Amino acid sequence: MLSGFTAAIFNVIIFFLVFFIFLLFGEQIWQNLLSGIPDSLKSFVSHIEEISSNTLYSIYIVHISTSVITFLLAIPFFYVLGYGHIIFWSLIVALFQLIPIIGPTLIMIFLGIYAIAMGDYRAAALIAIIGYPVVCAVPDLLFRPIMMGKRTSIHPAIMWVGFFGGLWIMGIVGFVIGPLVLALLVACGRELIGIMKRAKENGWLEKVQV
Repeated sequence: MLSGFTAAIFNVIIFFLVFFIFLLFGEQIWQNLLSGIPDSLKSFVSHIEEISSNTLYSIYIVHISTSVITFLLAIPFFYVLGYGHIIFWSLIVALFQLIPIIGPTLIMIFLGIYAIAMGDYRAAALIAIIGYPVVCAVPDLLFRPIMMGKRTSIHPAIMWVGFFGGLWIMGIVGFVIGPLVLALLVACGRELIGIMKRAKENGWLEKVQV
């Protein structure tokens, strides 16, 4: 347990150090990298840079927006549930929405167990039929992929696969890496198709085959 805690502390320190270095020198490092790229590839690299920044922006901004949506959906639900402290419970599920993988589902499970233990089967049914599907699932499975897809101009289904597939394969790191990798793959695929089309229009492929 102690070794795991120590490793977590080191990971946090390394993360903030790397983050601080990129804040200070990130622009300079990127410009130095661009200066060594041939002019013919600069438009392609610039497009990849745009896709990457848009995807990262979407991940962070959409993450917070999903939490806000969860809060707004939770208010009428907890009002109907009738347990009181509506703002408190809505705020709790919204904050848990910021935690990858776990999310507000843990709160719904806790409330469901509490309702069954108290013999309040009406509340348990509301949690199962409305609480989890609307408050927990709708923001994650509907709003998050749609909002991310609009920002990155990538189909929401692809972003959904990247987000949840990344979490499944790489854990919490996949929350960022999964959508970013898929967005870059899609962008590279589009660029490659564009290059092939331009080559065909200019007759380059026929010349290569000859």
